[in-house]
Amino acid sequence: MKLATVVALIVSLLTVSALADGGDTAKTAGDLVKKGQYGQAQLLYQRLIDAAGRDADRGPVLIARADAYFAAGEYGKAQAALAAARALPLGAELTKRADVLSDKIADKLSWQRFEASATMSLVHDTHVRHRVRVVSSANGTEIIEICDDEPSFDDFDDGPSVITSENCYYEEVTGDSKASTQNINIADWQFQTASKVEHQFPLDSRGSYWRTVAELTQSWQVIAADQDNRVIRARTGPSWFEPDWQARFDLNLGYLTGRQNHVTNLQYLAPMAAWEWRPMPNLRLNSNYQYESRRAFPSQQNGHANLVDTQLRWDMTPVDTVVGRTLLREQVAQFAYNSYRSEELRAGYRRGFKWWFGLGGGFAEAELRARFSQFYGAAPSDSGLTRRDVIPTGLLVLGQEFGKAWTVKISCSYNEVDSSVVRYNRDDFQYYLAVTRKF
Repeated sequence: MKLATVVALIVSLLTVSALADGGDTAKTAGDLVKKGQYGQAQLLYQRLIDAAGRDADRGPVLIARADAYFAAGEYGKAQAALAAARALPLGAELTKRADVLSDKIADKLSWQRFEASATMSLVHDTHVRHRVRVVSSANGTEIIEICDDEPSFDDFDDGPSVITSENCYYEEVTGDSKASTQNINIADWQFQTASKVEHQFPLDSRGSYWRTVAELTQSWQVIAADQDNRVIRARTGPSWFEPDWQARFDLNLGYLTGRQNHVTNLQYLAPMAAWEWRPMPNLRLNSNYQYESRRAFPSQQNGHANLVDTQLRWDMTPVDTVVGRTLLREQVAQFAYNSYRSEELRAGYRRGFKWWFGLGGGFAEAELRARFSQFYGAAPSDSGLTRRDVIPTGLLVLGQEFGKAWTVKISCSYNEVDSSVVRYNRDDFQYYLAVTRKF
């Protein structure tokens, strides 16, 4: 046998072996992408490209490489790998896959990237505290303490929602020392709307952008009209992404204005710093710090607040998610009885499922919360007793997603306040029906 024939036979055997190994290597690279080990996956894809002798073999590898770059947030490199793949002859299936990925990359790099959502909710609240009042026993004079729940938002962008924080002020009409306590609490219905618009302007091809978010929440009570609320919140700032670390860093400036009973009762400016890290694609750690410079009406609530918010999210399976969250808030106001420190712990679980009649997109959620609040001074009518609150909360949600556009949820929450000042003790059930449309 001639030497040239032997060499050709050896080369052919090595090529067949390389192609067989290539299938295993491609699978290994895909598994590494799923684990978030993007750098190691790219080394394997490069080895496959170097070993591929034909255009037909390089095309699928280049598209897989572009997918891996996209998953890592390297949109510029994904675009380059995809362009190299599309320069080769591709079959119908690979061409369709390339077109879908091209659209996703173009969306990420477009300066016209808008997202929006609108939510309408019907709420029944068994215990609306719209006034806690100290009334004189004899001469008709009074001291009125108004403790109104203040709307706020979820900072992790699950959509705007109304939550409560403790804020009170006093209108002292007389200093009658014989005044007695009277609590006024009612069951009431409420209608809420919550709207959110977000724009992202790309700063580079690696997932960094300038982000602007505007949110509007309104609520109307059927009976307790003095609890009608409107909150406008906006924030803007750069968001930098580092693909090698799978970390994101944000610097934002926020503004909030709130109205209650047709009177502007709160405004604040709030610089915020945030950080996100994804050690694995299914594990995410978020943390942010916000400073609020508050201007309120009445002025007793003027001051500032510090908020630290940390959340860990683990997608255990494609349908199971566990979330843990801690919040720390310290508010300093004009008077000590409006100043407090509050710690909150949350633990939640979400399960996606298919209904018994075959419809997919169902989900159920459960969450437990515990808030511990320590006020810094006694209120004028509390006889020197400083307020301390322990507030456990439970939440159950059942919902249905119709594609990516529509979500319907029903929920029930139970909230209990155990306070060192007896007149703040209460328990409360809330029932929600909410419909959300994403655009």
